[in-house]
Amino acid sequence: MNCKVIRLFCIGFCLLVPLSSFGQLENLDKDLGRLFFDTVRFDGRAVPMAFRTHPKHKNLCYVGYREYGRAAVDSLIAGRIVLPDSVTDDTGHRLQVWALGRQAFANCRYITEVVMPDSLVEIGDQAFYGCTSLREVTLPLALKVIYPFAFRGCSNLSLVWVKATKKQFGIYDNVFDQQTLDRATLIVPPGTLERYSNSLVFGMFRYSTETFE
Repeated sequence: MNCKVIRLFCIGFCLLVPLSSFGQLENLDKDLGRLFFDTVRFDGRAVPMAFRTHPKHKNLCYVGYREYGRAAVDSLIAGRIVLPDSVTDDTGHRLQVWALGRQAFANCRYITEVVMPDSLVEIGDQAFYGCTSLREVTLPLALKVIYPFAFRGCSNLSLVWVKATKKQFGIYDNVFDQQTLDRATLIVPPGTLERYSNSLVFGMFRYSTETFE
């Protein structure tokens, strides 16, 4: 095999591998899981919410359709939402609420506060995009990652509570608006302020403090 053939083979192989990987990721993303509905509490009222089963783990589920342009609840719903740590699917099985899917509450302009279960590990891309009345959010204890633009367009966000005692989750640098970083207060557990202040994103908050013991 001459050098030209070898060179062409190597180039083709290098192109094929990333394309193949991209295809696998694309196919995985298309497997959205089974859609079902359960009720949650909005200011004490029972409201239907969309969920999807996890495509690989039968005991887990996502909040929302996991599709762009579709929020998990009616966009006119208002007030404080308390997300449960588990819900019942359409077959009667109890599933752990594992993550907020993409755009789970996007453009729900009248939501004022969201309480997430400590078991939640992911906040999907644009999960709260355009929630202009959202004033307060608490990031749960088991959180592992916050995806891009999760809190973009939340123009009235004033309090960001963090429960994790150490900065152990991944967060993209475009999660919050600059307006939020300039005006909102970051509240972290006792003894962790220096650690959070030295982190990439949380260190950009102009105002930060610790909770009391």
